[in-house]
Amino acid sequence: MTLAPSSPLPLRPAKIWTAKACDVCGEATALRALPRRRYELATRKHRAEMLLDDVVCERCGFLFAGKVPDVEFISDFYREAHTPNSAIRDIKPDFDAEARLITLRKHLKQGCTVLEIGANDGAFTKALRENGFHAVGLDPLETAQEEFVVNAFAADGSVGAGSTTAGKKHDAVLAYYVLEHVSDARAWLTEARDYLVPGGTLVIEVPNFDTHPVESLYPEHFLHLTPSHLRRLLQVCGFEVLECGEARPSRYFGFTAVARRVEDATQPAQLSAEEIFHAVQRTEQRRRDALNLITAEEERMDSLASQVIGMIQCHAQKPPAIFVWAANIHATRLAQALKARNPDLTVTAVDSAVSKIGTLHEGFASPVIKPGFEANEPGGHLFLLCSPNWNSDIREQILALGLPQVEIIDAITWKPAQA
Repeated sequence: MTLAPSSPLPLRPAKIWTAKACDVCGEATALRALPRRRYELATRKHRAEMLLDDVVCERCGFLFAGKVPDVEFISDFYREAHTPNSAIRDIKPDFDAEARLITLRKHLKQGCTVLEIGANDGAFTKALRENGFHAVGLDPLETAQEEFVVNAFAADGSVGAGSTTAGKKHDAVLAYYVLEHVSDARAWLTEARDYLVPGGTLVIEVPNFDTHPVESLYPEHFLHLTPSHLRRLLQVCGFEVLECGEARPSRYFGFTAVARRVEDATQPAQLSAEEIFHAVQRTEQRRRDALNLITAEEERMDSLASQVIGMIQCHAQKPPAIFVWAANIHATRLAQALKARNPDLTVTAVDSAVSKIGTLHEGFASPVIKPGFEANEPGGHLFLLCSPNWNSDIREQILALGLPQVEIIDAITWKPAQA
């Protein structure tokens, strides 16, 4: 599978991709190679080339990228990533903060010290502080953040503590949707463990490959975790697992694990040959099914593009101005499908994220604009909403503008008419 859109941003390939062993069981040779997935992912400065040579471990059934890029590539990718910070309007968090707090109140004492790794813009770190925790956040993003979020990297260049918190111990370490991005899970968990007091608590939330393989297979993810694999991984890294998969996740596609730092690592029970066989078969089937769903999504976007072209052709006078709101991978696919059908079509990307406004996004000839539209557009406005999380919020914002001629299509939920 390849997603390689044309873009004026320079391509940023990794200098080297290095083979690695299974994070869960340590197996280095019995790794079944699967077809490569190639992507080009936009950051604020580059198109990062992701070459994902997935392998499934034949000792435990774990799916992961069998080769990982150099540290400089990973650190550049996360340093230059876009952030949802907005100076245009207040954007709601794309996670359920209360679900996180319920789990934390169950396992942590009020007023304890908390380190959130991968804090992004600091939204949840702020919520922790407002709920009585002494919390600080870490993230490699260069963009402006809350004063209690420190710029830091893990040893592999991804999201982590690095040397920023050297010598400091915390009652709890939190990492929401971080572990799937790291190149060496054992090294990352060992580092996280070092920042815990003896008996301290680790809380991790990751995509659930068992139930949501499509989301797990996002192009920037190296690890595709299930509750059983994460449980085994935590045990070998010096944690006692308190719960894994039971709590309500803060995103629909994830699951949460809570573990306590212990002094001696536990070796998980050996899997039987039959268990291994079925685990490998399940993993490969889930991956195939997920990739088929991704292909179906691309075909859905093609169908939507055909409908939009038909709508434009039905306009007797001047066609509407077309705006794709949310500059992301969905917008890229839709814009490319539209341009493939009508190369002369003008399609404009809209986004509220400060880091995206004024930048060029794949599939679009002009820079991303901030929300703000001419009320006297002769043909009116056609908005194609491409945010998986905020389309209802965006729709309300559009309607509040009071534009005279408006058509809005939710590109995420749209389905072609049945024949």
